[in-house]
Amino acid sequence: MRKGISVKAQFRVNDDILFAIVSELQRKAQQPPPGFHSIEHWEKRWKCKRTCAMRYLREGVKAGILERVELRSLSGRYIRLAPFYGPARKKARQKPTR
Repeated sequence: MRKGISVKAQFRVNDDILFAIVSELQRKAQQPPPGFHSIEHWEKRWKCKRTCAMRYLREGVKAGILERVELRSLSGRYIRLAPFYGPARKKARQKPTR
């Protein structure tokens, strides 16, 4: 391993072991499914404040129009669970058993 700036973080890592740990943590971040976005994206799209966007998203989930998933997301240098919202996906229909 080489010393230097970690894969995605913008801070200087001077230890090889720490560099390997930080790089591995950052690889654990998940990508949201197509059509799913963070609250910040919905705020900009709907041109409203965060609280208003959160209320709309919450009501959309209750109505079954939207779906909420929590994924590990990179925020700064930490991986955290973050909610992502998108259109409700069609559930696989189960065949009735006799």
